[in-house]
Amino acid sequence: MAPVPGAGPGRVPHGLLLDRPLPKIADTVGTGFSSILGSIGLVIVFGTIIGLVMERTSAAVVMAESVIKVLGERFPTLTMSVIGAIVSIPGVL
Repeated sequence: MAPVPGAGPGRVPHGLLLDRPLPKIADTVGTGFSSILGSIGLVIVFGTIIGLVMERTSAAVVMAESVIKVLGERFPTLTMSVIGAIVSIPGVL
């Protein structure tokens, strides 16, 4: 099970077992979620913008065609892996 969805249902019972008041549990969970979303929100927004620019300018297609020219069509798995790595780099930086 993924850590975030798995941790979600366990937060409230764990807080109740620790004898915390329900409003304090809700506040703590809300603060935690907002801090996580606030820190990754900009990365998501900028990645989306870069992805849209690459789509509209056909940059991703040009990069993919270049990799196919270099590696050829004999190694489709390797070619797709390299294309995926190259296209995802702007979102990571």
